[in-house]
Order: sequence, then C-alpha cells, then structure tokens
Amino acid sequence: MHGKNAALIRRYYPTYGSPKRAYERLLAEAVDARTVWLDLGCGRRLTGNSELNRALTRRAPPVIGCDRDLIYNNMRRCAIWSSLMLPPYRSATGCSL
Repeated sequence: MHGKNAALIRRYYPTYGSPKRAYERLLAEAVDARTVWLDLGCGRRLTGNSELNRALTRRAPPVIGCDRDLIYNNMRRCAIWSSLMLPPYRSATGCSL
C-alpha cells in the first residue's frame, strides 16, 4: 500500500487489504489457458499491475475488451469499440440486453 494515508491505514486497520490487490490475486489464480475472457467496460488495462497484465493475456489468448470510450488498449488481443446496449456481435443465445 502506498500514499500519504498508507501508514495510518496500516496502524489503525492492520488487516485491511486493498480490493484492487484482491481482484489481482483472484485473476492470477483463476485465469488459465482454458479461459475465454470478455471484459465489458474494459478501459485501457486489465489491472494496475503491468507485469500481471502481460501474464494474463499470455495465459488466456482469447481476451476481448469491449468499451465505448476505448481509444487505445495494448493489453488485449482484440479490442472492440461498442456500447453494451448495442453489441457489435450476434447473440448465440437469442437474449438481448
């Protein structure tokens, strides 16, 4: 943990864990070569950890990011500019959002 409040948080909440680090741990454990990843609202990075981002995209080759504000994204194999209400693909289930 970094920043000006890190020392206070460690002092008064010694068991506190960052939700971002918990998410990173979950991804590191869950993502493998069988993972097909569709990240809706992907933004520009998977996580704040660049090393983990590279490892995850190597582990799960079909990583697809979909975001309406997507300008540049170098972490995904495929990035799609789209609204989630009007996806640029046909639904296999016949469901619509």
